[in-house]
Amino acid sequence: MAKVAAAWASRDEAGHPPALFFIGPSGSGKTEGARYVAESAGVDFVKVDTPAMTDPESWFGTREVIARDGVPVTIYNPSGFVDAIQRPCVLLLGEMNRIQDAGR
Repeated sequence: MAKVAAAWASRDEAGHPPALFFIGPSGSGKTEGARYVAESAGVDFVKVDTPAMTDPESWFGTREVIARDGVPVTIYNPSGFVDAIQRPCVLLLGEMNRIQDAGR
């Protein structure tokens, strides 16, 4: 795991860390590995339960229009996913293999 954390701590020319893809059967340590990388890099760990994200609002957030002083104003409420991709963190999209099954 130390090699994975060191690789993630490296940056490309634009200053971005590399993308890591953890694959393996349930219980193989993917989540704990991602947590370890986040802790080692000093960034937040965010896990998204992808099968629970069944509509676009789950992924991208919601918006509502309210009236302020008679003028319509749109308020955007980002999802946890949108919040995570806009800041340094380790983002784990968990259970991707179950997305299709959840939609049946």
